[in-house]
Amino acid sequence: NIPSNLKLDYVTNTTAVVSWDTVGNNNYLLSYGFSSLGLSGINNGTLVTKSTNSDTITGLIPNVYYQVAVKQICQVDSSYWVGPEVFLTQCNPDSAPYIQNFTSVNNNSLPSCWNRPSTASILWYTDNYGTSSITGPYYDGDGVYGGKYLYLESTFGSTSDSGVVLTQPIATHNLNNPYLYFDYHAYGSGIGTFKISVSDDYGATWQNLF
Repeated sequence: NIPSNLKLDYVTNTTAVVSWDTVGNNNYLLSYGFSSLGLSGINNGTLVTKSTNSDTITGLIPNVYYQVAVKQICQVDSSYWVGPEVFLTQCNPDSAPYIQNFTSVNNNSLPSCWNRPSTASILWYTDNYGTSSITGPYYDGDGVYGGKYLYLESTFGSTSDSGVVLTQPIATHNLNNPYLYFDYHAYGSGIGTFKISVSDDYGATWQNLF
């Protein structure tokens, strides 16, 4: 039997929680290591024997790509490897106050340590001087003409599409009353819903703020 549905439940700067669907007996071999090693790195990665269908990988390096694979250990032989699943560890938290005005960020990219989930169907990017659909804005949040901002272009999307962007972790433990301040611009027909959520466990759970 071959395990299935190998997935990363959540990833921090130094750990990753991985799980998979059980099949047959609960004897598994997990392999993880740098994704740069490719498929040949699976057999030569860090190997962990598991009797459950999940594991918390620790001791990882922040902001580094890793890969993980799993197979079932049978009485006579073992199954094929399932995976690898490639993941990027988060950056170390930046200390608050954290300010991002996108001035030093290249167009069509994101700030360092920000990322977009692979499940996003439309993508956030940095831009300036208006968008391709001519819905603006031409000014940034500081009122600077041609200033940069983060934008989401959904002109050719559908009602079921969603776009998500994740900031780098921000440490707020030194603040008594942490708060978020932001500017936003929304113009055009069929404007969707804009939400902001916060997580204090590296994305395992979320609380809606806006």
